[in-house]
This record gives sequence, C-alpha cells and structure tokens, in this order.
Amino acid sequence: MKTIERQFFSILRAFSAFLTAISLFASGSLWAEVYDPVAAADSAFVRVYSDQPASMKDLLVGGKKPPFNKVSGLTPYILLKEGTHSVQGLPGLDEIELKAKRFYTLLEQGGGYIVKEDEAFNRKSKAMVRLYNVSDMENISLKTADGKVAILEEIAAGLEGSRTINAVNVSLAIYAGEQQVAKVGSIKFKRGEVTNIFFGGQSQRVSVDNNKVYTRL
Repeated sequence: MKTIERQFFSILRAFSAFLTAISLFASGSLWAEVYDPVAAADSAFVRVYSDQPASMKDLLVGGKKPPFNKVSGLTPYILLKEGTHSVQGLPGLDEIELKAKRFYTLLEQGGGYIVKEDEAFNRKSKAMVRLYNVSDMENISLKTADGKVAILEEIAAGLEGSRTINAVNVSLAIYAGEQQVAKVGSIKFKRGEVTNIFFGGQSQRVSVDNNKVYTRL
C-alpha cells in the first residue's frame, strides 16, 4: 500500500510540475529564459577589442556595459539603436555614430581607440575569415601553419582584410614576410559564419572570435 501511495504522489508532483511549465510558457516568462531576445530591425551591432583588460572596468557604450573576455581581449557584439551614442572608458573616443543593421568594432590603436565598420557577410554556402592587424608590425599575413599557402597577405598596421573561403579545418599562423611570428592554431571554418582573427597589442597575442552577439543588455 505504501508503495502505491509513493507512486501516486510522485505522479501527482510530476503532473503539477508539468502544469507549472505550461503556465510559464503561456505567459512567455519561460521563453524569455530559454531564448535570447531578438534584435530589433533598427539595431546596430558594436563590440570592443582591447589589450588592456584593466582599462575595461569603466567601459560603457551607449550606456551599456558589454561583457569583456580578458583572455581574448574582446566583447561580443551588443545591440544599440541607430544614431549617436556616448562612449566611456575608451581614450580618444567619446561618441560613435551608428547605422542600423551594420557591424562595428572599437579597436585599441596607438594609445587610443578607433571605429571600424565590419564588412557584412550573408553567404550561406561559404565561410569568411577576417584578419585585424592591431600590432605595430608594418604588414602581416595569414598563412597555413607551414607557410605554404597564403590566406590573407600584407595587411598593414591598423587595417583589416577579409576573404571568402570554403568550409575547411586548417591550422593557421601569422607571418611577417617569411617569418612566422605567432601561431593561430587549428580553425574550423563553418558555412555562413565569419571567423575574426585579431593580432597585436603589447603581448602580440592572437584572438579568435566568431561574431558572437549578446542581446541581454
């Protein structure tokens, strides 16, 4: 009899939990927990790259504080409405002008920050790789690790280059001329995605990012 009672109350608790879940889904509150908010049609996308993690504690862009990854030196893209927005915590940059449906990177360069508009990419059958040279090296290239195949060549300091490629898995490295200056590692390029590679800063580190977007601000 006790076994039957335990089974009955177990079923009753499960049914109660089911009804609660149905109620949350109906109200929309559980959907909000499971899924990120959808970007509004007039949204612009903004991220920050910095080699100085300590300086990011006062970072505010358009009144929002994007989460900063100390390892990569990057924030994800955050959403802001089209128009002019204030910037705090980035030397030399007090405000930015944004346009809807465009992507921007705020880059540390020469002790200050500049605004770069990132090239849009909408090809589902291909992948894209983008290399940012934020180092003091005059030119850098992105090649296969053995140096035999150049992916992006002669990207000048302060500039970036991009290229559409097939979806492949390949080991890459940064070169200055014929000399390898940094390893990127094995990258799996996926169709419809952009892989961003940042090289520079005082540590001449390599950061890899796949256009992450953070919508919960």
